[in-house]
Amino acid sequence: MAKQNMNSRAHAVPAKFDPVEGMFYERVFSPETVKVQQNSEGNVSLLLTDRNGHKLEVIGRRLVRYVCKLLRPWTGFKLVSELYGQREDPKKFERTLQIAIDRSKRNVKCYFNGNGALVGVASEIHKQISWAHVRELIERAVKKSFGIAAMPKGEGAAEQPNKWTYRMPLKNENVSAWVTVSAGNNLIRGKSGIRVWSRFRTEKGGLKRPACLNWCGMWTVPLQFFGLKTERLDEIPNIELLNMQEFHLTNAIEKDQEFEQQLVAKMKGMEKILAKGILPLINQSRKVPLAKAEMEAILDSYQEKVALPKYIVKQILEHVEELTVWGFSQAVSWVRTHGSFQDKRAKLPKEERSLIQILENISGEVLSLTPTIKKLHEVLKQRRITKTVLTTPQKYQELKPMIAR
Repeated sequence: MAKQNMNSRAHAVPAKFDPVEGMFYERVFSPETVKVQQNSEGNVSLLLTDRNGHKLEVIGRRLVRYVCKLLRPWTGFKLVSELYGQREDPKKFERTLQIAIDRSKRNVKCYFNGNGALVGVASEIHKQISWAHVRELIERAVKKSFGIAAMPKGEGAAEQPNKWTYRMPLKNENVSAWVTVSAGNNLIRGKSGIRVWSRFRTEKGGLKRPACLNWCGMWTVPLQFFGLKTERLDEIPNIELLNMQEFHLTNAIEKDQEFEQQLVAKMKGMEKILAKGILPLINQSRKVPLAKAEMEAILDSYQEKVALPKYIVKQILEHVEELTVWGFSQAVSWVRTHGSFQDKRAKLPKEERSLIQILENISGEVLSLTPTIKKLHEVLKQRRITKTVLTTPQKYQELKPMIAR
């Protein structure tokens, strides 16, 4: 029987994983003994047994590490990595974990997917929250902020059960502004909190193609353009409001009114900054030229910074329709939404893959760097932006005042 630890506002823990609510079947387990098992490939798993002889097998690096995280305070190690490092000696690892279990008497909360497989391990205080409940809170805040909860439609606007996008009431002939909210995954795995960030979508097509849903993210403000300081963008008042913000799930469960107020403040602040600071920047991006060779140099620099695949760089350059900063950003966002991806190793849906997010971020970051690119052209005069200029600007005397320190 799952332990019910949700309050009256949240849904009850389901008997099996609910893909709509995003909630996993959970069970509290009280380990008494541990056995460390190692397969032929050297991978370590844990077999936990409780006082009644019930067993729980913990398989996979992430889950084993999290058990280590829960037991570390009773091992004498300061870092989880130090404890996890003992797996190279399974017997020693087993002794250390057994001592921690004996000392801590700690229960763990286990989460199981629809196939009954263990997918999450957490402390007893960890709480799940229904995505439907989060969405209800989000849409109340959106309506208070923007008057209506309008969502995108058309190609590339597929809704995810834990991620929603709403339109901001801003007018621009090139783009529309949106706020996206992700409810997290209810597991102790990376992005578990509720995240809020801003995005733009193309509303005006290029020279050869009609308008389409090309997403670009504007949720962070770069402090430097590779080796160069950024220009002017940080002078926009309260620009930090555009940064992605993560809210703790507990606030949505136990302090929903306070959580709603925080969301409204965030959304209204984002709308104001976008209207006064970023939309004019987007208009400027159509006036700042950028040669295709310069676009390639920027992409080559990103290739090292974020492991951008060469086949993606090739697609971006093939889809440039306007030799401006705007045209470059559009080519990146077009590939992000409509490009061909090598998915032999991809286990996640397209919209959840890290490469998709990288391209969305690059597309928005390039737009935010419009003033820096303009200044760089002025300083370089007749010379073009190259990879050397971006990554080793110290080689150029005229670029010394722009070097990031």
